Amino acid sequence: MKFRYQMLLVLLALVLVFALGLAGSYASYKVVHTSKTEVASVGCFGITFDEGTSISIENSYPVSDLTGLSLSPYTFKITNYCDIASKYSITLNTLNTNTLDYSSIKYALYTADKPSTGVNLSGAELNSRSTNLNIDSLDKSFVIGSGSLESGEEVSYNLLLWIDEAAGNEEMNKTFESVLAVINEANV
Repeated sequence: MKFRYQMLLVLLALVLVFALGLAGSYASYKVVHTSKTEVASVGCFGITFDEGTSISIENSYPVSDLTGLSLSPYTFKITNYCDIASKYSITLNTLNTNTLDYSSIKYALYTADKPSTGVNLSGAELNSRSTNLNIDSLDKSFVIGSGSLESGEEVSYNLLLWIDEAAGNEEMNKTFESVLAVINEANV
């Protein structure tokens, strides 16, 4: 019985060695194709928001474009700190806590000369990448400007928001809050 037990163990060991050898030889003959890794190096981009007027409309009333354009602007600067060119989109992101509808809002975004009229926010392009903004209370995201910057360049913007005079007095004493975001990517 002892001999039979030893033979069974030897036979089992041989089967195990054969199985391991077969698995090892399969792995050495298997062809694996891998693609070359492409590394894209992206630069950095900076945004400086100047202290001062917040981006909100509270307890306001409808005004004409002439009056809206005479308000104090919210200013910010976009700087490309790195060594590659970048293109960017400026988005105005309305919050779902607003009591004033975005279709009653007019805006003006400019770098040097003030425009002569405002643009209704409901006419701005909706931002399709708004899910990437990580703003919990985001309602809608509108692209209100875009551009590109070479390495080391900067641009300053002024943003004005007001209630369109066509909105009517029922929009008085309501609140509109928004978050400004700049989305950039390498300009290749």
